[in-house]
Amino acid sequence: MLKGKNVPIEIRVMSLTDTNGPVPIVRPELGPCWIWNGSLTRDGYGKIKRSSHIGGITLAHKVPWEALHGEVPPGLQLDHLCRVRHCVNPAHLEMVTPRVNNERSFSPSALNAKKTHCQNGHVLTLDNTYIYKSGARNCKICKGELRRKATLKRNPDAGCAMKLKTHCPRGHEYTAENTRVYKGSRFCKACNKIFKERLRDQLR
Repeated sequence: MLKGKNVPIEIRVMSLTDTNGPVPIVRPELGPCWIWNGSLTRDGYGKIKRSSHIGGITLAHKVPWEALHGEVPPGLQLDHLCRVRHCVNPAHLEMVTPRVNNERSFSPSALNAKKTHCQNGHVLTLDNTYIYKSGARNCKICKGELRRKATLKRNPDAGCAMKLKTHCPRGHEYTAENTRVYKGSRFCKACNKIFKERLRDQLR
């Protein structure tokens, strides 16, 4: 690599770059990669000191891009269209949001976001999917089944007893209209209505 206090970073980057690299398999129409032969980050991206005598590290692929297009604005990232992380060819880069960059990757979160079914084969529709603040998704059917199993584990006879009973302790029939199922247990709606009425009377 060219050294010296006054050597521009663009020249130092190109001195460590092989511009006759392989053509990427995923996007051959982009042409050959420019392979970085210097130091790499833990994730496999090229890195270089901003100044040969002051210090401070920057990603190597940002240097050719910014020389042609200007500085990358805060909140945006450069995505490698060729999927070769140590490529510094600006023609192989696209400026995108972090979310788009992640969705295009092969990370566990990106692969999970592309799934249309859960691991048990249930379709991840809007009605059947819990979406958490982190963006993670969970199948409602599977979660309900886990709750039912947890209930049976705490009380193995609960499932059998619930199926055998046709009436609640107060004699109300467990019809579809009069039954609420919650976490693997059944509740009588008529009893619940009586309880609420009594509670209102006491609060008057």
